[in-house]
Amino acid sequence: MTEHVCKQERLLGEHDRAIEDLMDYKKAQNGAIHRLEDKVDRLQYWVMGGVAAMALQFLLLLLKR
Repeated sequence: MTEHVCKQERLLGEHDRAIEDLMDYKKAQNGAIHRLEDKVDRLQYWVMGGVAAMALQFLLLLLKR
């Protein structure tokens, strides 16, 4: 009986460590995802600014005619 209990406690400890490792991995991945989202947001603003500048340039070209 004690052998069974010890085996279960060891297995429970292994599961706890595995869960902690997964939680640490999840935190690291979430941090990487947030950094990537920030970069994509900045890139989106640059693209929108470029499109707005091209549209303004096109309007100015049409108005000169």
